[in-house]
Amino acid sequence: MKLLIIEDNADLAQVLKAGLKQNGYTVSHTSDGLEGLDLLLSDTFQVAIVDMNLPNRTGLEIIKEVRMVELPTGILVLTANADQDLMVEALMAGADDYMTKPFAFEELFARIQALGRRTSSNPVAKEHLKVGGLRFDFELRLIRMDNNAPIKLREKEFQVLALLATRLGRVVTRTVIAERVWGSVLFVSDDAINVTMSGLRKQLEELPECGLILKTLRGIGYVLNYGRYQRPGSLDLLVTLPPDQSLS
Repeated sequence: MKLLIIEDNADLAQVLKAGLKQNGYTVSHTSDGLEGLDLLLSDTFQVAIVDMNLPNRTGLEIIKEVRMVELPTGILVLTANADQDLMVEALMAGADDYMTKPFAFEELFARIQALGRRTSSNPVAKEHLKVGGLRFDFELRLIRMDNNAPIKLREKEFQVLALLATRLGRVVTRTVIAERVWGSVLFVSDDAINVTMSGLRKQLEELPECGLILKTLRGIGYVLNYGRYQRPGSLDLLVTLPPDQSLS
């Protein structure tokens, strides 16, 4: 089972990593809330152990953003804060479990196992991500509309769209795209990125019902937004999000 620990207490994180690895888990760790969120959105983890008080993104913010894109990762909050109201707020936001420090390792392992069983049996887990009217199938490397019609993209187009979708409403620079999709800015030319983005833009123009709008910020990067489609060829237009969609 693949786990992510988002914990800014270095000593505790080290103990957690050692104990979990000894029990056969594959473990990644970050002490930064924003980096933890990016890892959750760009990789596949069965369970995330999340502290509440983190730099750059709180645990509560991470939970809300992960659930906004319907990521099936099990989230276990592990915090020193035993406040009942905070526990209720975290669970209502989408956390699956809540433990306070100090804790017994045997209980932690049992809760992780329970969450792992739940996520592995979740039929949505293979799709990993839903944004707007599109579902991403990371196993078959294609996207599907809500009506389940499969749409095959070129591999780089799929990777770029997935990257933009996991950062919905946020600017993704060309440098980040080059590093995440091609491995380095040294391995890709500007023309190759332009061709990929042009192909992706054309694909989205042909899928107005998905509600995803690609905006180019010249010299900077790209933003993928979700809202009502305005008119053919107008993918550079920003639109008003529905009242229940809050993006940061």
